[in-house]
Amino acid sequence: MKTIGILMAEHRVIEKMLSQIDEKPVGSIIEFFRIYADAIHHGKEEDILFSKLAGKEIKKEHQEIMNKLLEEHQKGREIISRIESNKGNDKIVKECKQELLELYPQHIETEDKHFFMPAKEYFTEEEQKQIDEESREFDKKQDKKKYEEMLKAQ
Repeated sequence: MKTIGILMAEHRVIEKMLSQIDEKPVGSIIEFFRIYADAIHHGKEEDILFSKLAGKEIKKEHQEIMNKLLEEHQKGREIISRIESNKGNDKIVKECKQELLELYPQHIETEDKHFFMPAKEYFTEEEQKQIDEESREFDKKQDKKKYEEMLKAQ
């Protein structure tokens, strides 16, 4: 399933932003996490992969992981909202950046090492092709390159 590889490649882009987070302007951080990490990346996970898994009988362990991942997506949204609400408060922005640095690496590791591959096994070959097609169509509507270039400019 190519979608898994795409999601993992997007994780590398998010990790790159995390490595540059202290050098990036607050507005760029907000935009990156709102658009690239949430709308594009989490959008694909939630609207395509997770929603298709919701229609399957999956192991309790995998259901618990998926629920935790969804909670972490929401936590990320809340952190970005706090950054936006407190743009002028360096102390709060710094605390929020630290929260992102604590949240995302373990979140990414959980998806990459403990969730994506087992999740793939719940789908037939035909279902995997359908997921890949939906993912391709989803990505056609996004401007991922803009955010990848934002990180190269550093």
